[in-house]
Amino acid sequence: MKKNVLVFVLTVAVLVLLSACGGQGSSGNGTSQNSDEPQSSVSAEPQILSPTETVDKFMQATKEQDEGVLQQVYAGDPDELIFALNYEELNDALDDETLLLFDEKAHSFDYTIGNVKEKGDTATAEVTIKTCDFGSLLKEFLEEYEIKALQTALKGEDDGPVVDAALKNFETGLAEIKPDSERTTTLTLTRTNQIWKVDSVKNNAEFMDALSGGSYSVFIDINKEMKALMKEAEEEDDGEI
Repeated sequence: MKKNVLVFVLTVAVLVLLSACGGQGSSGNGTSQNSDEPQSSVSAEPQILSPTETVDKFMQATKEQDEGVLQQVYAGDPDELIFALNYEELNDALDDETLLLFDEKAHSFDYTIGNVKEKGDTATAEVTIKTCDFGSLLKEFLEEYEIKALQTALKGEDDGPVVDAALKNFETGLAEIKPDSERTTTLTLTRTNQIWKVDSVKNNAEFMDALSGGSYSVFIDINKEMKALMKEAEEEDDGEI
């Protein structure tokens, strides 16, 4: 089974998901519906922030890829939200121009902080994230090309034309996609020694799906399908021995 088709499909899926949480970084403005609290600057000492301020700094730091701020307001590992595109490693699947466009689109998200509720040393905050509908773009690409590409690869035939056609149409869709996907998710916070921090989002599928424009759920489905196909291919290879 040729690997370049799998690399292409999986790279696209992973790139959509992870570039939403990282890349080259860019500035942007978040807004809060229910708070007039001023934004705080970064300092060496932890600042006493409200849950609303903490969430605002967390979202902005995620967008700008500010690891220092994330360490102050995020209880999880900042590496969960920091992702630098390695153009050299991904060059076999997508060219630099497409990767840069991906990076730009992924950082076009905006957010609005809604209802924030405190209960003792815990809190919840609703966050509405508006970004590109990467999920639909990825799903459309897969539905149109995945089966054909994988069947071609499994037969040992030249899959170059299939990949080239897929990439051309995907690039067109990427160039045209707009930040019109809006999802509301909930973040939880915990206060320790008067300091509020956003709890780890590693297992917060709702947040990851909102941040990645719906591509997280598509990625989960892709991962399951690819594992099943790989297992099937391995069983066929074993049967031929």
